[in-house]
Amino acid sequence: MAHQLQIAQASELQLATIEALALAIDARAQSWESQLRRERKLAGALADSLGLPPDDVEGVRTAALLHDVGHLGVPDQILAKRTR
Repeated sequence: MAHQLQIAQASELQLATIEALALAIDARAQSWESQLRRERKLAGALADSLGLPPDDVEGVRTAALLHDVGHLGVPDQILAKRTR
């Protein structure tokens, strides 16, 4: 029982960390906010339509939050650049 509680707490902490990273991304560029939410929703819908179990669907939604986490290390002038 104690082991299951530890696993549940670790999972909650992991999700909170991922959500904090997603919020950091949102804070850098307001235009990404709706994109992140849209990508998370679409990824979940796709996983659901493939018949994945609910836990896996939630895993896909969570992974979608991390889609742009690499942008945190890229300078703003590069992200805002309109040319190649």
